Amino acid sequence: MKKKVRLGIIGAGRIGQIHATNVLQSPQAELVVVSDVYFDSEVQARLHSYGVETTDDYLTVLRREDVDAVLVCSSTDTHIDMISEAAANGKHVFCEKPVSLETAKTKMAIAKAEAQGIALQIGFNRRFDPNVQEAKAQLEQGRIGALHSLRIISRDPAPPPAEYVARSGGLFKDMAIHDLDMARYLTGKEVEEVYVRAACLVDPMFATHDDVDTATTVLTFTDGTFATIENSRRAVYGYDQRIELFGEKGMIQVGNQQESTVQISGEGHIESAKPQAFFLERYATSYRNELEQFLYAITFGGTVPCTGKDALVAEELADACRLSWKEKKPILFTARPNTSKG
Repeated sequence: MKKKVRLGIIGAGRIGQIHATNVLQSPQAELVVVSDVYFDSEVQARLHSYGVETTDDYLTVLRREDVDAVLVCSSTDTHIDMISEAAANGKHVFCEKPVSLETAKTKMAIAKAEAQGIALQIGFNRRFDPNVQEAKAQLEQGRIGALHSLRIISRDPAPPPAEYVARSGGLFKDMAIHDLDMARYLTGKEVEEVYVRAACLVDPMFATHDDVDTATTVLTFTDGTFATIENSRRAVYGYDQRIELFGEKGMIQVGNQQESTVQISGEGHIESAKPQAFFLERYATSYRNELEQFLYAITFGGTVPCTGKDALVAEELADACRLSWKEKKPILFTARPNTSKG
């Protein structure tokens, strides 16, 4: 019987808490220690109740002999140092997206992980959503024949606060990057050209941070097919997450998951629930699945399902999106835009 993977978590914020809960519930793992510079007292007390140690020094986590792997859930600007230190100490790494806001630094982190022979998985959790995986499987089984186009809709229920926007890397690196990765994952194709139209239509606050809140992106793949991605920082009706794959023999759709399946029908009206509140609810299963896949790869020596190189391409695509928006023209992605700002 394989031993449990002993894990440390760096960062006890919203995402770190989700991962901590999932690790505590996993039969494959043991949560040894969690680090955060500013612990919420209730979160810390909960961890202690499960026998999990806490610390304000992430280096102690990375240097412990009783930790096999770490989940990096801290702010993006800390990821590179943590991955590098983890690699130097022989710890496998699961890192939330993006790896960094500068592709040169991401390449450096990937190189260090490869040189030390550690697993490096990136948290593009939507790949692990059962509905997305079923859609991909149906496409690969030829249910709609040759794929002609892909449409991804991703709209948040409300804008993030200004202090978050200021350090987020912008809409393309923070939000659309999930959809850019999804386009490659679902189709299995590589992008040749990127074209974006974007604006501030929700809140002028975004413009003060040289950012946008609404965007439509067209990706042209190397085989001539294409994908469109629609992003908005505010959908008043809830968290809007839809996918449409259109092909020569039909269409595959992934719809929103609603808060309730109850529907009320009356004379002149039909009422149903709104989409689930936000990503923590909508993608709860995918967070569990990505963790289990990471643990499986560590335990049995397989390849992680979402690599550092996948993350790098997504970051480069996000850079190309920003450049296209700024220059108001298509960007030939095979040339890789020379920019590293979100």
